[in-house]
Amino acid sequence: MCPDINEAHHDIFFEFYRDKCLVYAPLRNVAAWVNRTAGEMLQQSLGNALPGVLPVALEPLREQLAQTPRKPPAPPEGTFAPRQVSFLPTNGCNMRCLYCAPAAGDRDTGVMPLEVCEAGLRYQTEVVRQFNYGSLTVSLFGGEPFCAWDQVRYIVETGKRLADELARPFIITADTNAFMSPTKAHWAAQNMNYLVVSLDGPPSIHDLNRPSATGSGTYDAVARTLDIFAAEGLGYTLRCTVSAGMVDLLPEIAGHFCQRFRPRNMNFEPLMRTGRCLESDLKTPGIPQYVNAVVAAGKVAREHGVGLKFGMVRPERLDCSSCLVACDHLVLAPDGLAAACYAADHRESEYAPLFSLGAYDFETRTLRIDQKRVELMRSYAVHDIPRCQGCFCQWHCAGGCRIHHSPPYCTDAPGAMCAATRRLTLWRILQDMGLSAEADQIRLEEEETNALAA
Repeated sequence: MCPDINEAHHDIFFEFYRDKCLVYAPLRNVAAWVNRTAGEMLQQSLGNALPGVLPVALEPLREQLAQTPRKPPAPPEGTFAPRQVSFLPTNGCNMRCLYCAPAAGDRDTGVMPLEVCEAGLRYQTEVVRQFNYGSLTVSLFGGEPFCAWDQVRYIVETGKRLADELARPFIITADTNAFMSPTKAHWAAQNMNYLVVSLDGPPSIHDLNRPSATGSGTYDAVARTLDIFAAEGLGYTLRCTVSAGMVDLLPEIAGHFCQRFRPRNMNFEPLMRTGRCLESDLKTPGIPQYVNAVVAAGKVAREHGVGLKFGMVRPERLDCSSCLVACDHLVLAPDGLAAACYAADHRESEYAPLFSLGAYDFETRTLRIDQKRVELMRSYAVHDIPRCQGCFCQWHCAGGCRIHHSPPYCTDAPGAMCAATRRLTLWRILQDMGLSAEADQIRLEEEETNALAA
C-alpha cells in the first residue's frame, strides 16, 4: 500500500516484504525489487510535493516512474458487445463432487433446447460482424457440458458454419470433468481448442472428492481421457480444488500432475464453503498454509516447465473485473436465461436478480438483452469496490469473485483472501521478473494475515 503517495502517483505501489520492497507501477510497465531502505526513499520522494534527494543509483528508477501512465482498465461503453458467448448446455452432471457450488445433478438436469443454442450463436455472430472481432468465440460450462452431448455437437457444428460465413476462425473452449467415454474424448480432442479439466490429485484424493453419480471412483477414466488429449495434441489446464485436508500435499500433487500428465498449466484454487460443500466434511484451507503450499508447488511446476495460474493472481493481465462479469459477458443457461455470471444457471436462481441480462423469448424465438441490466453489470467493476482502491493487485485480482470475495459494491474491509492474493501476486511478479530464488522464499505467516488484510 502507498497511502503517502500524492494523487499524481496514485498508480505507483510499494509492497514491503521483510527487508525488500516491490516498487510496482503496472500502468507504467515498472516493476523493481529493491531493498527496504531504497523503497522507503522512493516512496518518500514521490509523496513529497518537491522531489527529494535520491542516491544516484535510484534516479533511473524514479525517471521510469515519472513517465505518463496508461489509462486504467475500464468497463466497456455503448452497446452490449460480448467477446464470446458462454453456454451452460446442462446443469446436470455425471459426478457428485463433495464441494460442487451449484450441487450439479441434484435438481435441474434438463438440457438446453437447440433453438437456444442457435439463438446464442446467431446473436454472437452479429456481434462479431458489427464490431469486427477476430473470431467467433464460444465457451462451455455447466454442470458437465459433455453430458449434453447433442447440444455440444450442435454448438460446434453450427458455430463452425457461422464462423465460415463470417470468414473468421471458430474458437471453442470448455470447463469439464473429463469423465467421458473414449469416443467423446477423441471427438473433444479433435474439435475443442482448449480445456480446463478438474482433477484433484492422485486416486486417493481425487476419488474421494470427485466420485461419480453412482459413488464410484473417477480418476482412472479421467486419466484415460487426458492421455487421449495428449496423444491428439489438445492443450489443457488441470484445475485442483484445495481443501484443508490436502493443502499440505500440494507439492506432491503438483509433482504427480507434471509426471503423469502433460498439462500446459495447473490451477490450485482454495475450496469455498458453499453448495454441496456445506453438507460434507470438507473445509476451506487455512490462508497461510494455502499460500505457502502454493509457493512450494510453484517450484515443482517451474522445474517441469508447467505454468501455475489462478483466478485472482494474474499480473500478466490488467482488468477491471476478475471474471468477465463487468466486461459484457454473455452466459446462456439451459432454460434460456441470459446472465453475466455462470452462477445464475436458471431463471429462479438466487443469483439471477444480481446477474441477469435478459432471456430467450420462446414465443418470439428472440434473445433479448436489457441494456439497463448491461450498464448495471458494468458498474460491478473494481472502480466501485472501496477496499480495492490503493491495493497493488487492484487491476489484476480486480476484486475477485463477485459472489465469494467482493459482492457488487462491497464495502467490507480487506479479508484473509485479500492477504493471500497480495502475497501470491508478489510471488508471481518475482517469478515473472526471473527472480525464482527470491520467489521461492515468499511465505505468509499466521500473524501477518490480519495485518495484510487490514
